[in-house]
Amino acid sequence: MECGHSAEHNQIKVEDNGNRIGFLLAVVAFVTYFNSLWNGFVWDDAVVILANIPRITDIFDIFRSIDAGRSSDIAPYYRPLSMLSFYGDYLLHGLNPFLVRLFSLLLHAGNTFLFYHLAITIYTSRKAAIFAALLCAIHPIHAEAVDFNSARSTLLVTWFSLLAFLLHKKAITENRILPAFGGAVAALAGFMSKELALGVLPFIAALEISIWRNESQSRSRMLVRLVPYLLTTFMYWVLRSNAFALADVKLEIFQGMMSRLIYNVYIIPKYFFSLVLPINLSPFYLIPEELRPIALQLGLSWGIIVVVLWWLIKNGTQTTVCFGLAWLVIFWLPVSGIVDIPSSPVADRFFYLPALGAWILAGEHLARLYTTETGNKVFRHATIMVLFFCLAGLTFRQNQYWKNGVTLFSRVLQFAPESVYAYHNLGCAYLEEQKNLPLAEKAFTKAMMLDPAFPRLQDQLGYIRMQRGDYSGALQHYREAIRQNSLDAEAHLNSAILLEKLSHPEDALVEYQRFYASPGVELAGARDGVNIKMTELSRLIAKRKAASGIK
Repeated sequence: MECGHSAEHNQIKVEDNGNRIGFLLAVVAFVTYFNSLWNGFVWDDAVVILANIPRITDIFDIFRSIDAGRSSDIAPYYRPLSMLSFYGDYLLHGLNPFLVRLFSLLLHAGNTFLFYHLAITIYTSRKAAIFAALLCAIHPIHAEAVDFNSARSTLLVTWFSLLAFLLHKKAITENRILPAFGGAVAALAGFMSKELALGVLPFIAALEISIWRNESQSRSRMLVRLVPYLLTTFMYWVLRSNAFALADVKLEIFQGMMSRLIYNVYIIPKYFFSLVLPINLSPFYLIPEELRPIALQLGLSWGIIVVVLWWLIKNGTQTTVCFGLAWLVIFWLPVSGIVDIPSSPVADRFFYLPALGAWILAGEHLARLYTTETGNKVFRHATIMVLFFCLAGLTFRQNQYWKNGVTLFSRVLQFAPESVYAYHNLGCAYLEEQKNLPLAEKAFTKAMMLDPAFPRLQDQLGYIRMQRGDYSGALQHYREAIRQNSLDAEAHLNSAILLEKLSHPEDALVEYQRFYASPGVELAGARDGVNIKMTELSRLIAKRKAASGIK
């Protein structure tokens, strides 16, 4: 009895130590991102969160609807749990940016905690697990996923994917059924957060296959543990298909796939060097239209990747190498171009979950360097400490770029000085965040010089002219916007307002009517008022005609 009690006590002590270390690592993750708590809403937050969430009136509609974005040419997402989390923010504190940021930081800290517990199931060395989790906690490639409020789905899917794996591992270790049911529920929550969670299913299946021949585990019990995952996956597929059917949306997978996959010749080295040397991270990357001029650089980059992979495989343990590479590849494949993602083809936030596989590979070698008996011990330890402090410092700097739209797109222009998109968004940030008309006009004018037909540029310059009282100049910009896009609702509405101010009621009425007939939900709040305005203008025009004797 004494021996059994001692073994149980030691096991509890080991678990307590693991929780304590995991908690400390979570604190490190939180502190690294602490300066981002005062950041505001930026970029797509205006569409995904601020304009979208307050329109929700029925919580069940979140699970019946897709997130189609503002433009009809953007393919939709089905991520109801992510939307539900934002809706919870809205109900609790009215989308206070500090509290929205706080939740993101807590999610990242929680992911670090869970990842550490996953790592100690892979390694034989606790130091390796600590180093891997530290990379997860502080590496700057994760900054975009944590700092970009709209990327909460990435944080959620990572949390639930790790939780599902750990619960199923617990079910197998303890030969129990209940934790597997918990893992299936966590997997379903992951599916509802982001499609990437489907990648955890092969790892859960691998856990079962690895003990298939173990006589202590009955095959019937294994099947019982897997059934809940089949049910939750089927449930997710039904809900997602129903939402897509209601929206009359079909996603094209094979169209253009080959060209998307070819661009990975550039994208994979980009991710690799962002992991190894994360000094030039940007919120927005441009992929060269033609890869031939940089063929030599790409060849050298691929050569370095092959050498590094060969070294990792040769010097790593089989379990670590297999698990790390599998995690990296399986969770990266969905963003590799196999599916046409309605977003940038390459972004740091896409690598948040796949990068955990890279940290599994790196943690083992850092631990080996730390504990080896060869070389100067003080130098080795100092080198590793400097490495982690530098990574944390770079992340701290990245957090500052996400403070607001001006800092964000000023950063983008450092790497893409000819980006029309960046100049346009910088102008919008000056306009909306700082109310600085001269700087906004300067940014929009620069964008106009690069691409006069870029969407909404004419609208932005028209708005600036209108704010300055230059109604004729503003009207010229809005007419050009309508020439470029006859369904531009904002241009029709503001043209009507300007024509009314310039005493052209007949033309104003025509523009109000065109705005009212424009498709979509853009400027939905103005439509009721426009209906009243059209009635007033019709009466005014009729009175003028009657007064002048025109029938």
